[in-house]
Amino acid sequence: MSARRLLWKVLPAYILVISFALAGFAWFGAAHISRYFYEETKKDLEAVAWMAASRIGINGPEWQTDEASLLTLNHWCRSFSTRTGLHLRVVLPEGKLV
Repeated sequence: MSARRLLWKVLPAYILVISFALAGFAWFGAAHISRYFYEETKKDLEAVAWMAASRIGINGPEWQTDEASLLTLNHWCRSFSTRTGLHLRVVLPEGKLV
């Protein structure tokens, strides 16, 4: 009988400690997974941006801004967006969106 009473005196404290430990591990794991997801997404988007910039061949002020070149660039951006599922917009130095 006394063993049963002792169990009910000790068990709630153990359950409380284990619950706090599990909550702490879950919180830490969720924060870690979220941070990892955002870092990987950032790396992927940067890689795609560098790939797109190198494919387009943007060389700063030497980029041609005549109407035919801008239409070609716009067509390439749309096809790139269709193939990759990422929305791509090019902003010219004068602030115009292509």
